Amino acid sequence: MHGYVMENGNHTAVCSATGQWEGADLVCKEIDCGRPFWIPHTEMIWDKSTALGSRVYYRCIEGYYFNGDRNFSECTVSQKWENITGVCKVKTAISNVSVFNQTCVRWERSPGEGGLKVVYLFHIQGRRWHQKEIFHERLFNFTAAEEAPEMCLDLPVGTNYTVNIAIVFPEPSVPVTVMIHTAEEDRFSNVSVFNGTCLKWKRHVGRAGVEETYLFHIQGQQGYLEEFSHEVMINFTTEEENPEVCLPLHLDCNYTISITEGSTKFVLQIPIIPPAAEEELLSNVSIFNGTCVKWQRKASRAEVEETYTFHVLRQRWFQKEFSHEMTFDFTTAEANPEVCLELNSGTNYIVNITAASSTEISALITIAVQAEVKEVFSDMLIFNDTCLKWRRNIKRTDMEERYLFHIRGQRWYQQEFFHEMTFNLTTYKLTPEICLDLQPGTNYSVNISITALDLSVLVSMTTEITELSWASLDQFHINSEDLCKILFSKCSLKWY
Repeated sequence: MHGYVMENGNHTAVCSATGQWEGADLVCKEIDCGRPFWIPHTEMIWDKSTALGSRVYYRCIEGYYFNGDRNFSECTVSQKWENITGVCKVKTAISNVSVFNQTCVRWERSPGEGGLKVVYLFHIQGRRWHQKEIFHERLFNFTAAEEAPEMCLDLPVGTNYTVNIAIVFPEPSVPVTVMIHTAEEDRFSNVSVFNGTCLKWKRHVGRAGVEETYLFHIQGQQGYLEEFSHEVMINFTTEEENPEVCLPLHLDCNYTISITEGSTKFVLQIPIIPPAAEEELLSNVSIFNGTCVKWQRKASRAEVEETYTFHVLRQRWFQKEFSHEMTFDFTTAEANPEVCLELNSGTNYIVNITAASSTEISALITIAVQAEVKEVFSDMLIFNDTCLKWRRNIKRTDMEERYLFHIRGQRWYQQEFFHEMTFNLTTYKLTPEICLDLQPGTNYSVNISITALDLSVLVSMTTEITELSWASLDQFHINSEDLCKILFSKCSLKWY
């Protein structure tokens, strides 16, 4: 009978000698397919009937679309619901988030929505090393139609940031998080001499307003003596952003002042020649704008032309000794001359300035030109899910570069899982490439540092779930909602 199947018994009867049918004891039951199977991220539309020919329709929940031939299953004579290949995929999602140029973020959204304007919500929280509370917080929207948008953020230096990015239109998405650390400026910079024996400098913005102690090691030497004739140690504590200090210096000595910042142990040396002779042509030498030098001539010699010889020595990070760089003359009649030098980044220089009219009058200064992250790392790109490619500074391609990789990976659905790697990469290539041995279904934080320059960049990578092992799921507890997310991640081959 239609809609029924044999449950047990004999379905054949035999006519006996008594004229009776014997042997048939067939028991039939109505076809029952049981509860329909569940598809992640769907709602079932169903009249609760499990009989032959019954249908259940599947409708994707908000934020997902149906991808497949049909969205219904029918109870069959085999007492099973028909299999359907359709799945519900998220309409828009964010993946492969990376940081470049220190404060810029690049990401990808799910394909198939080309040309669609998507509204992203950015939630930024920043904390500084010396503060527990949030120092900088912003909440704003950003609209883009590209499948690989980019956004550069206005972030103060010396701050650790947590940046959450989520899609709010056309349909909400699961937010992603990326960590950004904005590099601090030089520990202290723009050190200059004024009034002959006084120093002033600029502290980096990240520590302005925080009390800092500086140790001054003063060593003075008279021209005819080999040993130091004046040596003293002074502590100086300040909260000012532009501190000033006047030192007890003798007028007949040449001084080397070593300044050590207490919290960072950063040391800077600067020479000082206090004004002494009436014939002085070169005093109050200071550095500004990183590569420029200015000094003061004696007032009585203003408007009289004087020629100065600059002898510049350079030391690159891979050299043990200074090498000759350039020598040139500079003629001026100004009372406060200024010269800007063409110096390379990431290099230390010693500049000796000598007055032509008196070779005994000279000044020796040191200039350290800092490299920037954007000069060293640019065009950072993730490809093939686990591979990285970037571009080196063309000025450094004539030398071997050594990178230190520190990789950490975690899974949100498996708290016990932790994958960590550390290794070095040495290359001469202008555009280095490397493919990493990463585990599937894992969020990775990849920190790449240049050993020689003390610079680094942080890249966030997410690997796809390629195969779901039910055996591995038995090792820990998962609720139904998390299980749905895992199943969906496997189907869509994306990690959100």
